[in-house]
Amino acid sequence: MGNLHDHLQQAGQFGPAQYLMIVACIASQMVCGWMGEMPVFFAIDVPFQCVKNSTADIFVIDIMQSSGNDSNSFDSVCSEHCDTIRYKSEPSSIISQFDLACGEGPTLVSTANSAYWVGFLTGCLASGTPADVFGRRIVSLFSSVILLIVTWLLAFCSNIYEFIAVRFFCGLSYCPLSTAGYILVAEWCDKEKFALVAMTAFVVIGIGQVLCGAVAYVFVHSWKTQVFIAGSTLIVVWFLYFFLVPESPVWLYQAKKYKKCEKVLRTVGKRNGKNVENLVVEPEESEKDEQKSSDEDEIFLIGRETSKISKNSEQKETFVDLFRTAKASLLMVTNMASWFSMILVYYGLSFSASSLKGNIYTNCVLLGLAETPAWFVCFAMDFFGRKKTVCFCMLLSSLACLSIPLVDNIDKMSLVAALLGKMLATSASNLLYVYTPEQLPTLLRTTGLSICSASARLAPISAPYFIQMRKVSPYIPYSTFAASGFLSTFLCLLFQVETLHRPMPHTLQEYYSLAAT
Repeated sequence: MGNLHDHLQQAGQFGPAQYLMIVACIASQMVCGWMGEMPVFFAIDVPFQCVKNSTADIFVIDIMQSSGNDSNSFDSVCSEHCDTIRYKSEPSSIISQFDLACGEGPTLVSTANSAYWVGFLTGCLASGTPADVFGRRIVSLFSSVILLIVTWLLAFCSNIYEFIAVRFFCGLSYCPLSTAGYILVAEWCDKEKFALVAMTAFVVIGIGQVLCGAVAYVFVHSWKTQVFIAGSTLIVVWFLYFFLVPESPVWLYQAKKYKKCEKVLRTVGKRNGKNVENLVVEPEESEKDEQKSSDEDEIFLIGRETSKISKNSEQKETFVDLFRTAKASLLMVTNMASWFSMILVYYGLSFSASSLKGNIYTNCVLLGLAETPAWFVCFAMDFFGRKKTVCFCMLLSSLACLSIPLVDNIDKMSLVAALLGKMLATSASNLLYVYTPEQLPTLLRTTGLSICSASARLAPISAPYFIQMRKVSPYIPYSTFAASGFLSTFLCLLFQVETLHRPMPHTLQEYYSLAAT
């Protein structure tokens, strides 16, 4: 990799070309925030009234305009003897569209929210390997087109079951764009600037949530318009990736596509104003020797573990290799637990915008803006190290979560606690997007990141159901969020490794050595 490292430096690793790539990455992450926050508004509670009508043969939904004192009649109370439900015309919601106010409706609404993340989880499990096999760029471009189509299809669903199915495919197509697109941009940037790229890219997820709240407020009369606008942003994302982001030279080099690697390096070098006329990418001498031999390599693992692995030059690494040793397994499990707990806190608080005191649109905007200070908090990792900073943010975000129901009776204090918890959960999540790739070998970096992202998606899948439990007790959801954070903090203190000022591992041997430290 030394040969490639020299070529990357020659082409420039943080110049105008990288700035344009970061713009594309930021745009895709803003869409991520927008997509994740949409259920708060397209499934917003709509005031309704149960009307007993003994002459009605079928269940009827009457979406009516209310004004004046008539709004007082919408008590939003379900009744077993309710024959007809009348909804207010605003806000527009799938609840009134598909008659989901009572009975199994609330559970179906939570399922519609979770379906997106089930799809995201499936996409994370399935997309890592294609991105490592076919390339980051082609996977990113293809998934953005599919996501655009299925997002627009939401507006044409005729019932809640179709809606749930389409939401699943929205999540399925988004994960490849999010994960592969992020790795693609990150591998073009200098290691020292990698943390800055990650922090910037993922803090803007909150800006996407702010835009979601603003669009929902303006188009409160039509959830379908909100969906169309959200989908349209993907057109911009596709053009940005197509014109501004070439394929990863790291992937091309590892895949032995040396001519293509040379071509993209020359393109980026010219954009950065570098002299790349003499840039020629060739395999290193050690790689040339490996191509002539398929002898067995003995890999001596640090500690008591020694494993003899028969290697062939054409053999492909798989996700199983990330768990090959005990220390590597503990490291990956700790990463997966950390991702899960912080995303659970993150989305648990995001989805709770309607249950916090105050206006739902204001709460959404504030919770989105709360992520901005996380950009500054993350700079602490360059001074105190990745491990200490992550553990600190996870611990405090869990404590903030635990305090929300305790201070609910104090004016606006629950909102303040939620904002603090959201900011720290965002900080921890952003740090993990830097921390985790720094631990993984090159050819399995996307796969490993997809595994961690997949474990994290279990959090927003379950979060809507936890939030529903607040009707039983307001302590249940927030205590659950906090407990997962405390457990992850404990695991992080025991098994995580420090990566500050250490090069990223390129081979499995380097990865195993890092895990054993």
